[in-house]
Order: sequence, then structure tokens, then C-alpha cells
Amino acid sequence: MFLFVMTAAVHAGPWPRAKGTTFTAMGMNSDPAASLYAEHGLGNDWTVGIETYGNWQFHGHAALFASKSFALEGGSRMALDFGIETGSEGLVLVDPTTMAYGLDLTGPAVRLGASWGRGLNVLEGGWLTVGGSQRLGEIPVTKLEVTLGVSPTGWSKVYGQLQSSFVQGEAIWRFESVAGIKLSDNQDFLISANAPLGAGDTRLGILLWQTF
Repeated sequence: MFLFVMTAAVHAGPWPRAKGTTFTAMGMNSDPAASLYAEHGLGNDWTVGIETYGNWQFHGHAALFASKSFALEGGSRMALDFGIETGSEGLVLVDPTTMAYGLDLTGPAVRLGASWGRGLNVLEGGWLTVGGSQRLGEIPVTKLEVTLGVSPTGWSKVYGQLQSSFVQGEAIWRFESVAGIKLSDNQDFLISANAPLGAGDTRLGILLWQTF
């Protein structure tokens, strides 16, 4: 059985989206696969959003989530989030007579998460975040990630992210490197390389971030 455990390309971390504003991240990689992440600020440190990811073999997932952010002493923040996630393990024959196929769906399952982060006073600004989530259900999935980023100039950013997934006693570790430039006040273009720490393929990708 194939179980899709890819870490999403973008996470809000512990910082809330400003009330009334929306952020989207659209991406493609060499798997080939595509992703869409969107979040919207509700105010009072609440953020809601959706994330989707799928490859050409129709393996993927989609999730709806809500996050509450809290300010901590020393300038750091933490957030707690709750989500509902469903997945696809590919196509399955649903009607042999007409040879009709449908998605082999899993879930829905509850997903609980937490994250911590703080800004860094380096160059034009930096950030450090640590996050994790636990998907409940028939096949639990635990994910952890650590991100360190910096803006060398006012129009550029680079970051690295250590990603891990734990499924049925198996650990999957990957590292993603990302570099981006600002196209406008509300738009960024980024390129990424996601490599396994062990056996597996390296995935190259592009991302477009937009704020509305």
C-alpha cells in the first residue's frame, strides 16, 4: 500500500495572518506534482486555510485547518491548529462494466498540530520555526519540521527546512532548500530542491507566493 506523507510546501508557522488578508502559494515540482496552499486571517490571532497536494499518479491529500496564535515572552510565538484531512492512494476501478475509475480515498481524519517560532535580527531579517502534527485515524502519521530562513536583502529570501514523517514505524527524512525573489509588494517567486536523507529522488520545484 502506498501512503502519501509528503510535507506541504508552505506552512504559516506560529504567526497569524492579518485580519482580512489572504495568502496563497501555488507550486509545481519534478515528481511531477502540484500544490496549493491558502490561508485567511480572521482577526484575534485566528487563521483558517486549505492545503492540497497531488502527483500524476493521483496520490495526494487535501486538508482544511484553523490555527490560533499566542504571543510568548521574549518575542516568540506559538500556535495550535486543528484540521480535517483526506487522502488519495491513486485510482481504483469502480465499475468493471464501463471501466470507470475513481479515487481511492482515505479518511477523513483529524489532524492536530503545534508550532513555535521567532524572528531573528540578522541581515534584513530572519526566522526560526519548529512545528509538528499528528494525524489520527486508522493509519496515524506524525510529521515534524524545523525551518531556518533569512532575507539577505529586502527583495530576496532563502531558507532550509528539515522534514520528517513517521508512519507505521518507518521514518522518512528530507531536506528542502528554497531561494526566492520579490516580484512586487505582494508577490514572490521561489525555486526549491527537496532531497531525501537516504534513498529516494530529489525533487526540483517552483513556487509563487501572493498576498491579497
